[in-house]
Amino acid sequence: LGAQTLQRLMQCRAGDSVKVPRYDKSAFEGRGDRHPQEQWPVVLGPVDVVLLEGWCLGFRPVDPQTLADPNLTVVNEFLRQEFDQWCSLCNAFIVVQIEDPQWVYDWRLEAEHRMLAQGKSGMTDEQVARFCDRYMPAYRQYLPGLYATDVVPARQLSFKINKMRCPI
Repeated sequence: LGAQTLQRLMQCRAGDSVKVPRYDKSAFEGRGDRHPQEQWPVVLGPVDVVLLEGWCLGFRPVDPQTLADPNLTVVNEFLRQEFDQWCSLCNAFIVVQIEDPQWVYDWRLEAEHRMLAQGKSGMTDEQVARFCDRYMPAYRQYLPGLYATDVVPARQLSFKINKMRCPI
């Protein structure tokens, strides 16, 4: 779906329209899911710039023998099959580097607390910990490679942020 949407946006001309999937972090008590298709926004062409954010965008597959967590086998295989296709759709890349992936727990807690304060559904602090625990092994496995090598050579901006999300 993601690659198809990017391709449609790249081919979108004046008068064309493209429905763009939208994610709802508050769905399923904060575990998140896509909005129903009828709620996706419609983008009218032509499209000059597309900013795509994704938690594993740019992660490179590794040799399966080097996987630190066997639960990453399926993720690694998906990356092996899809990495080149996704990267071929990116004209440039921005990588926001963090010093400590553990900050993600606090950041997700902040997001959940904001959603709950707005009357939306969200996860408890314990549910947030379990939710983040599920993808933290991928951060530990793939972030070093993302930080070490340009995803789109000569067209990548990388910068670091601190725990307060300020550039350093």
